[in-house]
Amino acid sequence: MSEIIDKAFAKKAEKEQALAKAAELEKKLSMSDPSVTEFKTCFEQVQTWINRCIKTVDDLTVGGNGVVDKLSAAMQAALTKALEDLEEIRRT
Repeated sequence: MSEIIDKAFAKKAEKEQALAKAAELEKKLSMSDPSVTEFKTCFEQVQTWINRCIKTVDDLTVGGNGVVDKLSAAMQAALTKALEDLEEIRRT
């Protein structure tokens, strides 16, 4: 009886490994699309830009400069506009 249970668990583990491998291959395949690769590159650059902007605003905060609110508002407006544009694309 134990042997049957062991085989059933082994089959279940094999199935789970196969499903995980299939999901991994599907992800790799979708990433091979040139548009996805371009998006990934751009997105990484945007993340770097956002982090640099935040650090710059933080540095200004330490100095007590009154420009922080204007820079924060400009960044907020740019991000909001980008999200609105993306939502418009998704609707079409």
